[in-house]
Amino acid sequence: MFLCCCFGAQPKHRVVLIVWDAMRPDFVSEQNTPTLYKLSREGVSFAHHHSTYLSATEVNGTCLATGAYPVHDGVIANTEYRPELDLLKPIHTEALETIRKGDVLTKGKYLPMPTLPEIIRKAGGTTVVAGSKPVILLADRSERATMKDGAVIFAGVTMPPSLHDVITNKIGKFPPDQLARPTRNDWTTRASIDVLWANGLPDFSFVWMNQPDVAQHQTGPGSKTSLEAMRNTDDNLAQILRALESMHVRETTDILLVSDHGCSTVSERADLALDLQKKGFKATREYKSKPARGDVLVVNNSGSSLIYITDHDPAVTKQVVDFLQSWPYTGVIFTKARTQGTFALGDVMLNTPEAADILVSLRWTSEANTNGTPVRCL
Repeated sequence: MFLCCCFGAQPKHRVVLIVWDAMRPDFVSEQNTPTLYKLSREGVSFAHHHSTYLSATEVNGTCLATGAYPVHDGVIANTEYRPELDLLKPIHTEALETIRKGDVLTKGKYLPMPTLPEIIRKAGGTTVVAGSKPVILLADRSERATMKDGAVIFAGVTMPPSLHDVITNKIGKFPPDQLARPTRNDWTTRASIDVLWANGLPDFSFVWMNQPDVAQHQTGPGSKTSLEAMRNTDDNLAQILRALESMHVRETTDILLVSDHGCSTVSERADLALDLQKKGFKATREYKSKPARGDVLVVNNSGSSLIYITDHDPAVTKQVVDFLQSWPYTGVIFTKARTQGTFALGDVMLNTPEAADILVSLRWTSEANTNGTPVRCL
């Protein structure tokens, strides 16, 4: 994660928080991202800012929204197994269905901590939240009938629902996930400027861009496609800055631009569930029926995998750990309680009540990818 800020000079100010999903600081340059490069030179750059672990979107999106580590805000991965929400398969922690069901089961405590927009509105401030990815919903998830409690856009969906027609009538439908203009970031930026900010800049705005994350997942860091995606995101940043200037609030607005995580390249694919099956484990990625004692569920989260053992069977847990310690793709192993050859989930602030029995982070290399980009872990 990286962070750069440009602070307004006046004591009374507003805040605009912008996330570039999966942006790496080594790509910030006058050539790749001229607007961001200039902004970073005018303001303050935090050179040693770092994402929390897991270095994943929903994990760090929730951390940014709450200011807390995963153990406190409740989200430890993009995809988790929570049997009370779905007994047979993993859930996406940012999905609307997951959040609504989670809030019903916990009486509104799907996230056990308040988020920045919630805190600001409770104090009498105004907020808008807009993102081209569903992750932004974690920042402000409560249902609402009017914009009195703030406006939310997440991947083309709006709260209040009536806001959707207002936006689409003005700028058109939410586009497919592609680099052809208008991109999803173009749409989200226009919706923010032309609709959400039409009556003035709120006290707090949270804007989430989905690039260069999508492009890097598809073509790797440093590819022509990824660099084009970065430039598109930079163009949208320029639009936001021009909008602040046209509203005469640029000098009294604190602009914070961050990334949720970096992005590296996989040098070889590994199938943990399949390899466990070959060794005789009852391992799967999705249950077909109610799980039985000793069953093993593998939940992939890119460079890390969560492993859930039914009934937390200690014997099976030890057997899986023993397997991982000889598996060629293993980097670091975490378990609920530190054992020989593992770290504890508490060491990386992931020890929530719903946490997996085992977490394995895959082995990492510093070799450059086929785009000539160093495979850095950020």
